[in-house]
Amino acid sequence: MLIGIGVLLVTGEWNHWMDWLRSNVGAGGTVASDLLAPYDIFASSTAFTTYVVADAPTPAPLEGGPAVVPTYTFADVDADPALNPDLVVVPALTHPTGAGEASLRSWVTRQHDGGAKVLGVCSGSLVLAATGMLDGLHATSHWSRISALEK
Repeated sequence: MLIGIGVLLVTGEWNHWMDWLRSNVGAGGTVASDLLAPYDIFASSTAFTTYVVADAPTPAPLEGGPAVVPTYTFADVDADPALNPDLVVVPALTHPTGAGEASLRSWVTRQHDGGAKVLGVCSGSLVLAATGMLDGLHATSHWSRISALEK
């Protein structure tokens, strides 16, 4: 299964099929625990191979942690059908609805439209809301971001 988190990708066995889980790293910064905790959980299982994905191959800043170098870029994943995710994990981002995250929102939307499940961690739900994925659905977020999610 391929898992993308804050652009994190995990491959492994899921329902006896090869699935992909991806995590995304935002351009403006990602909360370290929202990226690294899901990464650690999936990577600790032999059923998954975990990757980090971002818009560019340069170090991405983490709030409360060191910068992380993505394994793949969005373009790398888009160009290789073997990397198509079954799950995309989106961590909290410093500016989830900002212009700097437009490529991430577009990429997550393409993955969703292609059949991937998408998980927003903490205020990563604001990224999903900004794409329209949550329209008409119930969702939650970090308590300090609930009012933004309600909009």
